[in-house]
Amino acid sequence: MTDSQKRKLALDAMEEAKWYADRNSVVIANDAALLLKASGHPPHVYPELSEYIRLRNIADSLIREVLP
Repeated sequence: MTDSQKRKLALDAMEEAKWYADRNSVVIANDAALLLKASGHPPHVYPELSEYIRLRNIADSLIREVLP
């Protein structure tokens, strides 16, 4: 396989990974949040994930207030 073919395969794989992440982002984010909690890492290690968890916790709290 030539270098050009390898680059094409790499670019195709990157596009497929982006496509998959776009369509499964909620599941990926929720699983990552669970893994972060289970790992015991401090929040500053993964700031974007920690912010997602913070926002999700706010949303969950607000939903509990309005649901019977």
